[in-house]
Amino acid sequence: MPVSFEGLAYERILFKPVDNCEDGGLHADVYLPTEKKNGYTSWPVAMAIHGGGFCLGDTKHIFVGHFEYLLEQGFCVVVVEYRLAPHAHQKEQREDWVDAYKWITSPKGLNAALGSKGQVDRERVFVCGASAGGVACWFLTIDLLAAKLPLPKALYVIYPVTDLNLQLPNPPVTPQPFSKFPELVKQLSEKEQQQIKELFEGPIGTGFSLRGEFDRPVHPRRVWFDFAASNGMLVPQWVDEFPPPYSPEKNMITQFSSDFPPTVLIKAMADKLVPTEHTQSAYDKLTELGVETKLFEARGMEHGDVEETTRILQRWGRELAHVWWEEAYKPATDFCIAKCRA
Repeated sequence: MPVSFEGLAYERILFKPVDNCEDGGLHADVYLPTEKKNGYTSWPVAMAIHGGGFCLGDTKHIFVGHFEYLLEQGFCVVVVEYRLAPHAHQKEQREDWVDAYKWITSPKGLNAALGSKGQVDRERVFVCGASAGGVACWFLTIDLLAAKLPLPKALYVIYPVTDLNLQLPNPPVTPQPFSKFPELVKQLSEKEQQQIKELFEGPIGTGFSLRGEFDRPVHPRRVWFDFAASNGMLVPQWVDEFPPPYSPEKNMITQFSSDFPPTVLIKAMADKLVPTEHTQSAYDKLTELGVETKLFEARGMEHGDVEETTRILQRWGRELAHVWWEEAYKPATDFCIAKCRA
């Protein structure tokens, strides 16, 4: 069995075959607890959706410390893939997030795949994600409501984008329509142009490790990401709409409703990529709508810290990482556990 960077064993299961896709389609990494808790005969589920700007990241890009704790609490943890940009737009990714959730909650889905290894409680599921994974939590809920499907018991969201019409800093870039791509790409070297061409002509991506590959600028996906980000093309290409402001049905906060499940948020107080205003506005809007919502602030936390152990220890040491766990991560996780056990 493969093992996570934290030494946790998991099973990798194909849940959605997709043509012209890496590895034949979309997979889920499934972590199984060793025992059931609280008298349950089946495991409640934590469904995790990775971040990475919708075109990077993979199922190894997971919350530090959370999975071991959830397994100890008798939860099955399922980390799901989705088709990555630039091949997939927002529409396709939203379909993938819903399909992953339906696979987990369907009697012919995850439980059928697990068989005699154990069964999950399809009615006791919470969903978590950070950054783009947090956006996925928003859209999954919106689309489940639209389809009149059962909702997760809770959402656990860390430093998300909440409003696509809010400018991101560092540095602010004027959005460009994807129609300018053929013109702007000529600014790159012939080698870089060829790499981007290879990316677009290759199979649909389902994962790009942020634990190694991202530091290799020669990779075609990294060349594309740097080019699209520096030219303000990432969001317009992903949304498949221009110019901003983006239409309400393609934005998140404009579709929040009083029907959202209980939600817990963590605000990274030192986030230099996604302004803390996004997390705060989500809390304010959901609270205004009457949704049970909790907000925890993590001092000193930067964007990406919840998924990166090495960087945290190098920059802060174990003390602050422990503080984040005790003051933010653990109470947020316990909130979701309680909702699943209620």
